[in-house]
Amino acid sequence: MTTRSTKPKPGSVPKSRPNVPKTGRPIPPLVLPSGGGLGIPAESPEGDQILLSIGELSEATGVPSETIRIWERRYGKPEPIRLASGHRRYDESHVHWLRRMAEAVSRDYRPSQVARLSDAELDRLIAPLADILRDPELAALLAMILEYRDVDLRATLLDMGRRVPALTFLRDRVVPLVRSVSCWWADHRFAVRHEHLLSECLQDVLRALRIETQPAITERRLLLTTLPGDQHDLGLHMAALLAARHRIAATLLGRDLPETELLTTIAETKPYGVCISVSNLVGASQLVRDLAELRAVVPPQVALIVGGASLRSLKRSIPGITHLATFVDLDHHLAALATD
Repeated sequence: MTTRSTKPKPGSVPKSRPNVPKTGRPIPPLVLPSGGGLGIPAESPEGDQILLSIGELSEATGVPSETIRIWERRYGKPEPIRLASGHRRYDESHVHWLRRMAEAVSRDYRPSQVARLSDAELDRLIAPLADILRDPELAALLAMILEYRDVDLRATLLDMGRRVPALTFLRDRVVPLVRSVSCWWADHRFAVRHEHLLSECLQDVLRALRIETQPAITERRLLLTTLPGDQHDLGLHMAALLAARHRIAATLLGRDLPETELLTTIAETKPYGVCISVSNLVGASQLVRDLAELRAVVPPQVALIVGGASLRSLKRSIPGITHLATFVDLDHHLAALATD
């Protein structure tokens, strides 16, 4: 059975593909029902297994297709199902494993360490459910997400963000909340729709908190974006809030900005520097290549600052680039910049 991949709009939930085989019998759609489960039926009513292309597997797990190929080549996982046509396809077990693998990598475990674990060992590695539920504030926020109480979620997070310094809010509430949702998503308690709901609410809250800050007092400007192809932009909004609290002008350019557009913006705005947010799922070798290529084309007088936990996997620093692995590192850098 062959499948056809359709690319969803940024921020949308991947939709099922209309696919009718030669028999005229429609294939059951890929849905994410409430009550848990991946929403990918193991078999159709007449016994045909539902299989995904690598693009659809990427959409269902949030792991880039190139990363999936690298893990398969290096670690033998996920091992695809080979069709008679030679095409690779993946089933629900691959989705389940990739979600848990991605969650472990996001906690700074090396892919080479995680890939050799058994299913039971991997489950123990990423299952801090008891720790999550011991925090009543965090448990209440998770309940709001699960019950689609987005108005309450925004109001509660906004109140939290107004009561404490920006770094404290990000480090002690936003980051643990995002990690908890990722954990429950990997464990099938949450689905893509819940993760998207949280992302939209957090972006609204971070924007609101940023708008409430005082105007910038320094003429130095920072441009914030991701590497081309990186669809994860929540880190940009967090970095922008920290910059605003230090009263540094920060211009959000969003995710997946083409290199030519970034270079044009640099020429037109003459910024102090460019901040690049890197997701945890970008492979180390690919990250080094992309950043080295970017450093080569960005004017040397423009600082290039890269943030993200995945930087810890790099064996060496990249010349001409400032590496900031945590929000604490970024906050210290911004504080020094504001007083320089």
